[in-house]
Amino acid sequence: MHRTAAAGVLIVLGLLSPGRARAGGFEIPDNGTQALGRGAAFVAKADDPTAIYWNPAGLARQRGTKLYVGANVYLHSFSFARIGNFPDDPNDAATPYPGSLEVRKRYPNSSLISAPGGTTHAGSLSGVSCVDDKIADYLATGTLPKRLPGNHSDVQCSPVPPPVPDGAAAQKSDSSAKAAQEKQSTLAQLLHF
Repeated sequence: MHRTAAAGVLIVLGLLSPGRARAGGFEIPDNGTQALGRGAAFVAKADDPTAIYWNPAGLARQRGTKLYVGANVYLHSFSFARIGNFPDDPNDAATPYPGSLEVRKRYPNSSLISAPGGTTHAGSLSGVSCVDDKIADYLATGTLPKRLPGNHSDVQCSPVPPPVPDGAAAQKSDSSAKAAQEKQSTLAQLLHF
């Protein structure tokens, strides 16, 4: 009686304990409904036009003219979003800063441009000249910012400013807006946009 109760408790605890989540990808089925219906054990039989996929020797046993039409429709929609804020950069959970440092370490001929405190991890073509100019220089001449020793970014720029809604009182002066547009235009041309 005690063993049965103990076994029952262990089973219940095992079912209630959280498991690990693992990435599994998705399955793309093989060709032919007969083959799928046989659990893909179709190689020896291979008596329809899908023999060209499963076992081409099976084509020799086929008589007459046959036409095979098959289709697979894939309607996949995948997304992944990290939840929460992270101590390395609470405003940009999409690209944790330690990950950027790891990539910098793995590619010793690279340079890392960071914008601490920003709210986006994609700061190019955004009007921040510190970032745009360095990217334009690289695309035009192949020159990277000087790589600094240590485990940190090689260049720190101001973050991309938060967007200003249309009609807001704060407007850039005409001269600074024109200069920013010219830089963006130059960078866009180098990127072939």
